[in-house]
Amino acid sequence: AKLTEKVDGMDRRLEKVEGTQKNQVWTLIILLGGAIGTAAWRSFFSGNP
Repeated sequence: AKLTEKVDGMDRRLEKVEGTQKNQVWTLIILLGGAIGTAAWRSFFSGNP
């Protein structure tokens, strides 16, 4: 019984780690997209006075 409890605990930990990794990937994508969008926006306006 104790062994299965340990396995369940490990599975839950893995699920938590996978979830945080997915969130980190999404935040990176959003940050990169925002940076690229801001740079394009600025160059567009500086190119067209």
